[in-house]
Amino acid sequence: RGGMPMRRTSAAPSDRSVTGEVAVGGVRPMKEASPKGGGGMERAKKRKAYDEFEGAPMADMGMDEEEGGSGAAGLEPADGLLDYDSLTLPPPGASEQRGRLRPRPAHVTQAMLALTAVSVRVDVLSLVAQATFTANAVRDVRPPTWGVPPRESARYFDARFDAEASTDVPSDGAWHTVPMLTLPVELKAEYVCVPSVEPRVFRTVRLDNPTPHPLLAGPVDVTLEDEFLMTSPLPTLGPGETQRLGLGVEEALQVARNTRFDEATGGMFGNSTVLTHHVSVEVANHLSRPAVIAVSERVGAVPESQKDIKVEETEVAPPWHKPTPIPGEAVVEGERVWRVSVPAGEKRSMKATWVVKLPASKMLLGGNRRT
Repeated sequence: RGGMPMRRTSAAPSDRSVTGEVAVGGVRPMKEASPKGGGGMERAKKRKAYDEFEGAPMADMGMDEEEGGSGAAGLEPADGLLDYDSLTLPPPGASEQRGRLRPRPAHVTQAMLALTAVSVRVDVLSLVAQATFTANAVRDVRPPTWGVPPRESARYFDARFDAEASTDVPSDGAWHTVPMLTLPVELKAEYVCVPSVEPRVFRTVRLDNPTPHPLLAGPVDVTLEDEFLMTSPLPTLGPGETQRLGLGVEEALQVARNTRFDEATGGMFGNSTVLTHHVSVEVANHLSRPAVIAVSERVGAVPESQKDIKVEETEVAPPWHKPTPIPGEAVVEGERVWRVSVPAGEKRSMKATWVVKLPASKMLLGGNRRT
């Protein structure tokens, strides 16, 4: 296979004979026996050519590497020979090295890099001005809803808060909430109602700060178990102080208020006026759990300078009490509070009667008929 084809000849009856033999990798050409007679020089030249052909290796170009051939990737250049930028052709004077690419000497490469200069012009003042503008831009970013700057919310406090863990704040010019530390505070849910102002029951949370750290003003997220309720503003709460957070209207609690007013003349000669006020309040609980509700009512308040005016609470059921104002809340003169517990699906009623006695020549501020 792959060698020269063997020519078949027939031997004619003569004094010449034809012989042939098979060589490895092909067929050796047929050689004729030397005839007798002339022509010896020409036959010697042919014999020499055949001998040279006979000694040459007969490689099969179609053989695979497994069969001993060179294969398609028999010659692979070294990686360094493919780096044409670092190869150079020797000069004409180096006759022994001519004709082949050779690696460039290291000192030549360094010299070429030194001669290749790159000029970059940077306006430092413009970069500094741009960086300063970007840094100052955060001052114009509006704070989050109900966010208060520390200088305004700290009041008279000068406290330091040590973060419990490190955190990363993105440099994007926006506000981010990061955890600082955890403080144990006391929370107590309360329902409050002022039916003389608005016949609705509001959800509130009473927050006590027993820690030595002040809680600065800002937004607070309120959750009930796993349910998010709302975000509410939290005023600054100093150590040992108490605040109340409003959480909106509780629609499942309903309240109704009714009033009655009587005016009469008193005294031996009818020189005084007696004003009798009757108030009744009913609360209905449509929740699936009991609810404790604080119902506020207001009776007439008499200045200390008015000695001739009296206010008497004649009938109150169940009993009410004067509330202790929470720091930060306005003090309301004449305020009274019922604190009642209403079971789920039930109603509770409250009644109160008070009498105002004043001289006939005087009148209550806003009129005697008060509801």
